Amino acid sequence: MGGLLAQRVALDAPQRVRRLVLTGSNACFVQRPDWPHAMTPAALAKFATGLATDPRATLERFIALETLNLPNGRAHLRVLREIVFRHGLPATAALEDGLAILAANDLRDEWPRLACPVRLLLGQRDALVPVAAGEALAALAADVRVQVFRHATHAPFLSHPDEFHAALATALHD
Repeated sequence: MGGLLAQRVALDAPQRVRRLVLTGSNACFVQRPDWPHAMTPAALAKFATGLATDPRATLERFIALETLNLPNGRAHLRVLREIVFRHGLPATAALEDGLAILAANDLRDEWPRLACPVRLLLGQRDALVPVAAGEALAALAADVRVQVFRHATHAPFLSHPDEFHAALATALHD
């Protein structure tokens, strides 16, 4: 969701943003008839239902999905659990509000107005933001480059830290 916020700032205050680097982000997180490059409405609804009935188990499944089939997946799973549950179970209302924001926002029509270079850093195995989203977004604005991390999911900075930091440094200094 931080990526949506960053996009909104870049669009609303272009004079304040020189570069936009997005990790695992999409301009439209839920599929639309003209946008198949996102999660299905059914998947989002299932997540929302799970949060309402068993938030801890739902978050555990989400975290497990993000580490599935990763090299050192168990280690990454432990790190993500520590981050997510460090202060106890996140507030369900906040998580539900976040899902509503993801469902409602579609910034694709505004992407041509982006006045800065955009770098999309995506995981090849990301279950939330498919690589095809990056390719489609690159067609919407003038200066968009996509980098895909093989075997990475939604958090390439955890699974591929050296490669991710190199890509980030390049994006920030281009």
